[in-house]
Parts: sequence; C-alpha cells; structure tokens
Amino acid sequence: MKKPPNVSFHVQPKAALWAAREVRRLGVTMKQFRLLLSLVALSVPAQEFKPFPRAGITHEQWRTYFNEVKAKHQASERQFPSEHLVVFEDPKNYTSWAFTTPDHPAHPAWVTRQPVEDQRGVQIRQIGYFAGNEAEFAKLFKAYLALNDRMREEFKSGGQRK
Repeated sequence: MKKPPNVSFHVQPKAALWAAREVRRLGVTMKQFRLLLSLVALSVPAQEFKPFPRAGITHEQWRTYFNEVKAKHQASERQFPSEHLVVFEDPKNYTSWAFTTPDHPAHPAWVTRQPVEDQRGVQIRQIGYFAGNEAEFAKLFKAYLALNDRMREEFKSGGQRK
C-alpha cells in the first residue's frame, strides 16, 4: 500500500472521539484485553480485513465492500453526519469500519481498525481504501493513526487521560 503523504490534521473526527470514549468506557484491564484477543484469534473472522491488495480501488469495489459490511453489521451502524462518516463494528473481533459518506472530501473511502497483540503488546492494525481523492483519504487515514497512538498511550497509562 502506498504510504499516505505527510499531511497535518488539526481536528479530531467525532467518530474517533466516540471510539476513544468507548474504549475507556469498557474499563478492561490489559490482562482481560489480551485474553479477549486470544479468544478472538480462535474464532473465524466475519469480514475480510484486507479485501484488496492496493489502497486505490474502484467505486464499484467500494460499494460492494460497503454493502457486505453493512449487511453483516447493520445493527452496529452509527452515523456521524457532521463528519460525513458512517461507522460499523464487529464486537466479536473488535473491528471497526469508518466509511465516508458522499459529502466527505475523500469519498468514497474507508478505514478499518482492529486491535491485535504482538511482541510489543496491544497494537491497532489499520488499513484503508479509497476510490476518491487520495490526498483527502491520506488526511482521514492519518487522523485514525493519531487516534491509535492516543489509545495506545491511554492503555500504557492505565486508562488515565493526560
């Protein structure tokens, strides 16, 4: 995947704020979180994490994947009209998908995030796809990378906000 260009992003999306609040709301210890991750690893994933080999896709590929995710996870749908995003979640494997809506500058695009455990501890793996403006997609992608960093710091500090 082509690395997004270095673009500054000054406003945190409301969807990202909601995701951060949800993680804090869970009040899960790292030991509990790791146990949950190991149980998830034993289950069959409900939705393919990396459906395409490259970040640049067609409008039809975006539409097909959006419809698949929506069909499987419609009950979790959350609209963020001011951010021009719709978010779906899979509680079985803690995956979330943030899809742009037509008024978003990066539309059509999406970012998928999922916690995983590796040698360094719990990480958030992230992937994204776009059929619209690549520079605008890079801003969206980078905003979620920044959220991942903040979430990782919160886990390290035991959930205490700085």
